[in-house]
Amino acid sequence: MAWTRRPVVLAAGAAVLIIFGVIIGVNASRFTEPDQTIPNTAREPSKPIPPEMLAGMLRAARQSLVAGRYSEAIAAYQAVLKRDARNVDALTHTALIVALAGRPDTALETFDRALDIDPKYAPAYLYRGQVLFEQKQDYGGAVKSWERFLTLVPKGEDHDRVVALVETARSKQQTR
Repeated sequence: MAWTRRPVVLAAGAAVLIIFGVIIGVNASRFTEPDQTIPNTAREPSKPIPPEMLAGMLRAARQSLVAGRYSEAIAAYQAVLKRDARNVDALTHTALIVALAGRPDTALETFDRALDIDPKYAPAYLYRGQVLFEQKQDYGGAVKSWERFLTLVPKGEDHDRVVALVETARSKQQTR
C-alpha cells in the first residue's frame, strides 16, 4: 500500500519503536537485579513457593515472552525472582528480554549470573551465544557458548540448528 511508505507513517512507526525500546530498557534494567532497599525477609518469604505454582508462573511468563508481551513477561519473571532469586530459568529469560531491548552488556551479565548458579543450564548458553553473535559481533565468544550448549544438548533440533550457527560464526571469525 502506498500510504505505508509516506514519510509521516514511517516516522510515526519509528517513534513508536523507539518509545517501546526505551520502556522495555527501563523496565528490564529495574528487574535484572534485586532491590537492595527491601530487606531479605521481604524478598524471600519464609514460606517457600510450591513447585507446581512456580512452574505455572514460569509457564505464564514464557507465554508472555513468546507472544511478544515483554513488559508482562518481565513482570512475571520478576515475580518468580522475588520468591526465588536464584531461579536460573527466570534469570535467563529476563536476560533474553534485556537483550531484545538493546542492552547486550546487561543481558550478558545476567546470563553469567544464571550460569554461576547452574553451569549446566543449556538455554543460557544458547541465548548468550546469540547475543554475542548478533549484538556484540563477538564470534569467538559465541562459538564458545554454543559449543558448551552442544555438549549439554547432544542431539535434537536445537542441537542441529546450533551446529549450523557455530559454522556461520567460525566463518565470520575467519573473515575478520
